[in-house]
Amino acid sequence: MSIIGQDKLLKQLNTYTLDTFPRTAMFVGDYGSGKHSLCKMLSEKFNVPLIDISDNINLETLDNICLSTNVNMYLIDASMINEKEQNIILKFLEEPLKNAYIVLLVTNKNRLLPTVVNRCKIFELAKYTKETLSSFIEINEDNKYILDIANTPGEILNLKDSKLSDTVALADKIINCIHKATFANTLTLLDKVSFRARKNAVVENDISKIDAFLLTKIIIRKLISNCINNCDPWLFDCYNLTLELSKKLDNSLQNLGIDQKYLFAQYLSEMWTHSRKYNNGN
Repeated sequence: MSIIGQDKLLKQLNTYTLDTFPRTAMFVGDYGSGKHSLCKMLSEKFNVPLIDISDNINLETLDNICLSTNVNMYLIDASMINEKEQNIILKFLEEPLKNAYIVLLVTNKNRLLPTVVNRCKIFELAKYTKETLSSFIEINEDNKYILDIANTPGEILNLKDSKLSDTVALADKIINCIHKATFANTLTLLDKVSFRARKNAVVENDISKIDAFLLTKIIIRKLISNCINNCDPWLFDCYNLTLELSKKLDNSLQNLGIDQKYLFAQYLSEMWTHSRKYNNGN
C-alpha cells in the first residue's frame, strides 16, 4: 500500500513487529490525512484482522473481545465518541489484552479525556504540503479552488466528487447579493445546504445539496482574495463572521448538542443584518 507524504511516520512504523507494536495506540491527524489507511497497512503487515468498533462502544462489545481467542486489531474513530464511551473504553486501555491491539483515530487529541490519551502511544501524522497534495489532482478551471482549501488527500478526493461549481456560485451569491435579498429569502438558502452526519445524531448528508463545511471554506477563500484587493469594511466583517461559523461547525462534529443547521441560520441572519449596515439595503 502506497501512502504519500508520511515518510517519517512510515519509517517509524516499519520498525515494529507484531510483538513490539503497542497494545494501545493513537493516530492523530486531520480529516482525510490517511489514518485509516495506516491502520489497514499495519493490519496487513502484521497479518491480523482490522475490526472497526467505533459504532459499538459498549460493555457487551468489550466483553466479546475479552472472550475472543483470536488476535485482532480494533479500530476506534475517537473523533466521533462521546465522554461516556471514552469512559467505557478506559478500562480496555488500562488493562490491554494479549490478543487485542486497540488503535484510536482522532483529529485533535485535546478533545479526549487526558486519561484516555495518556494510555496510548501517540503517532502524529505530518501536515501535507501543497506540493505533495498537487500529486493527487490535475488542476483545471473547474476545480482551481481545491488546492486552496484542501489540506489532506481525503479532502481532495471529496472535493473532486463535490458540486464545486454550484458551491462557488452560492458563495458568490451570499457575499455579493445578500444585501439585496429580503430576510425571508435569505433563510431559504438553508434549503440548498446539507449538514454532515454525526454519530448518534439525526444529521445526515444530502448529496443533492451543497455541503455546509465546503461552502464555508469557499466563502472564506473568496473573502481573503477580495480583502487583498478591496478595503471594503463589509468584506472584513463578512470574513470574521464566516471564520467564526467555520470554527463552530468543526466543533459541532464532536458535540452532539450543537445544531449545525441552527448555526448556519444564525450566520445567514448575522450576514444579512451586517450587509444592511454597510449597504443601506440597496
